[in-house]
Amino acid sequence: MQRERSDSTSVIGVPAASRPATSAALESGTDPVVLYAGKVVRLPLANRLVPLARLQLGLALVVLNLADVLLTKAIIHRGGVEGNPIMRGMMAGFAAPIGTKVTFSLIAALLLIMCPITSRLANRAAATVAGIYVAIVAWNSALLMYLVFWR
Repeated sequence: MQRERSDSTSVIGVPAASRPATSAALESGTDPVVLYAGKVVRLPLANRLVPLARLQLGLALVVLNLADVLLTKAIIHRGGVEGNPIMRGMMAGFAAPIGTKVTFSLIAALLLIMCPITSRLANRAAATVAGIYVAIVAWNSALLMYLVFWR
């Protein structure tokens, strides 16, 4: 049984008449938001519609990168080493690794937000990268627990 979506549930705070249309959607007579199955929000500064899931993925990328740096710093403090040769030299300071990781993850999040609303590749790529960072954070957490409790 398929449920019909109303315009009010598919777009947060954006009436159908004010949605921007892409050229492909104009040619086919289809609203681009209707082509996307999830909720979308309008970003006031960019004046564009963005899937809510992409905003959540972008935020997850920033938070996971920050967690990665902080856990790595704690591991290094307890005698571990940084496995990433690019970040190894920066880990001596505090602001440099945090600034670098947050900056690059914000850039990735902004690029994700700027992708077309119907792009499946953007969603899959961001979800894959977020999954990799979940694994890295889980590994760092397990390693830190080992160093704290069993070493």
